[in-house]
Amino acid sequence: MGAPVSPRDIHFTSADGLALYGRDYPAAGNETPLLCLAGLTRNVRDFEPLARWLGGTRRIVTMDYRGRGRSAYAPDPSTYRPDVELADAMRLLDALEIERANVIGTSRGASSP
Repeated sequence: MGAPVSPRDIHFTSADGLALYGRDYPAAGNETPLLCLAGLTRNVRDFEPLARWLGGTRRIVTMDYRGRGRSAYAPDPSTYRPDVELADAMRLLDALEIERANVIGTSRGASSP
């Protein structure tokens, strides 16, 4: 669809001081960025095909959850909860000064009738 785009590595810190990792794929336009959240045991690489397909037409931001990929492991196992991971994602958006994003996610509690 678009031209190849190389991501920028993002290193940020969670509210409890954990070193976290994300990727920011830039875009030429001003459309609302996509925040891509991988499945429970997955990482930022899950969204490489989407980034290639969009090819710089849409900004894509993704992250490795705590304890996954390039993000640090939390010493307190009780912090591996969806509400804490949501707070981590919000910290990423704050670090990138993104006020609004559309969210794409995979396999986190989806169900069908």
